[in-house]
Amino acid sequence: MAPGTRYWLTRDAAGPAATVGLELQGHCVLLRSVAVRPDLRGCGAARRLVRRVLAEAATQGGRTAYVFSTGAGPVWERLGFRPVPVAEAAEALSDVPQVRQYRATGTLADETAWRHDLIHVTTGDLPPRSADRSAADAPNTAAATGR
Repeated sequence: MAPGTRYWLTRDAAGPAATVGLELQGHCVLLRSVAVRPDLRGCGAARRLVRRVLAEAATQGGRTAYVFSTGAGPVWERLGFRPVPVAEAAEALSDVPQVRQYRATGTLADETAWRHDLIHVTTGDLPPRSADRSAADAPNTAAATGR
């Protein structure tokens, strides 16, 4: 966990269910390490967690969210992201750990970047908690920081 990076983790009776990391630079945020336990894929666990993380980022002043993803474009489009040049994301997030790592390893050019403007993302955009609950998104959601 890099300093300044936050992670959210949802758990259920079987253990960790979904996770999302967030790196910040100014008014931009980078989603990273989005993962869902295989038996929960397709049930919306990651979508709900990503929406919560984006809503929290927006309430804390985030205006633009980016994600690097080479194989999940349709997922990001359904969440309101649009493809952008990798250079745009890398410039907006030049000091976050993941971009620094990509530059150091020479893999930035192999990535695909996605952008979502957060001006309309608020917690009010989320369904009520009772309608939004699944086993993978039960109340024992935890946030951890690398600070």
